[in-house]
Amino acid sequence: MLRQLTLSDWNGTSCSTLPDYTVAVTGSAAMSRFYPNAILLVCTVIFSAPCWPQLDNKNDTKPIVALVQRTRGHLIIKVEPDPTPGKDALYVLSKLKEQFGADYPIVAIVDDSARIDDLYQVSGIAGKAGFERVRTFISHRDNGKMFEVNFGPALPFSPTGPFR
Repeated sequence: MLRQLTLSDWNGTSCSTLPDYTVAVTGSAAMSRFYPNAILLVCTVIFSAPCWPQLDNKNDTKPIVALVQRTRGHLIIKVEPDPTPGKDALYVLSKLKEQFGADYPIVAIVDDSARIDDLYQVSGIAGKAGFERVRTFISHRDNGKMFEVNFGPALPFSPTGPFR
């Protein structure tokens, strides 16, 4: 008995450039239940291998990191990489936007010694420089962990909170 398995347009999206492959399977009736499944599994692993590098294209970029802290009451923002040492954060981020583009990721790490209104500083400066992807984290010195801060839409102030 001859069965034909065809792998074409694997996954439908990311591997659409993969050519069609045909595998012929022969065997007795007792073995015919096992072989198609085994061959299909082997073909899946072998023929999907060219697609694996396509999965992590976005994760290969190293983001711009902005460290935010308060020292003696003054706000300090250090940006890495820094193509223009000694300049302010807006100038540095403007140069990095010219180099990497507006869609390049920025990670703001705010030290727990900073004030609450310092959380908005990097996202505001980065927005002014033209960046679109900024993620803000709070770094705790005591336990060495970071927590992401997500900003939502502004709500009007109410002494009872946003609940009805």
